[in-house]
Amino acid sequence: MKNLTIAFSLFFVLGISLPSFGQDYEAILKNKEFAKLGWHLDNEVSVQFNKNKRLVPKKKAIQLLRQNLSDFGPVKWETMHKGASNKQNSNYVILKFYNANDAVARLFLHLEGKGKTKKITAIRLRKLS
Repeated sequence: MKNLTIAFSLFFVLGISLPSFGQDYEAILKNKEFAKLGWHLDNEVSVQFNKNKRLVPKKKAIQLLRQNLSDFGPVKWETMHKGASNKQNSNYVILKFYNANDAVARLFLHLEGKGKTKKITAIRLRKLS
């Protein structure tokens, strides 16, 4: 019983201290919850759509992302990868999505910050086909 208590305590402590980049960005984007996504964005975000890269305020980043996703018309989403840098102060999420014509695109989200206060600092959308 003592081992079970120790194991549970360790699991609980580790679970609380893990970085918060595990947000379900796939569900947020699939459900077009752009206001909710805004909670996870830094005040300024580096965005890149169609090889056009620029630094924009959070509101503009959401507007551009909404427009580019609307133009592409995703019907199927999947999370390809979530990871962390060696320094553990940044994370990334790669999402893949398809439209009705089976065209494919990837969305890269880069998060930076300390502990559980990581914010999305960069968004890059790349059409593959």
